[in-house]
Amino acid sequence: MEDRKSEIERLRDGGAGKDDYKESLREDDYRRLDLEGKATELDIRKERLNALTQDRKQRKNFAVVIFGMMCLYLAAVLALVYMCGLSAAALSGTVLVTLLGTTTANIIGLFAIVTRYLFHHDAAKLVTGKHE
Repeated sequence: MEDRKSEIERLRDGGAGKDDYKESLREDDYRRLDLEGKATELDIRKERLNALTQDRKQRKNFAVVIFGMMCLYLAAVLALVYMCGLSAAALSGTVLVTLLGTTTANIIGLFAIVTRYLFHHDAAKLVTGKHE
């Protein structure tokens, strides 16, 4: 504390050490700015981690919902085909082929979309923030 007071008195008097005081102020400013930059970078990384955690939870929920919807849709199609076989419902052969074909396409397409979404490879880029 005494050193600071003597430095301030020397500055007021215009004595030697004026440049040393300015240099130490610059170094302190650089250190402070460096610490602020590191704190900001840490905050950014924390936000990315929070986003990844939230994204993972939502993916899990969406996967369960989509799986449930697919099961219900398949059960309805299977029940309709079964009812047609028992003559409880009357659908032409063309309608049944179309129904089974679109059901197969929907299942394969939805499975491909969900797996691509659940297992994408951009997670490493999100954590590090580096883009190639």
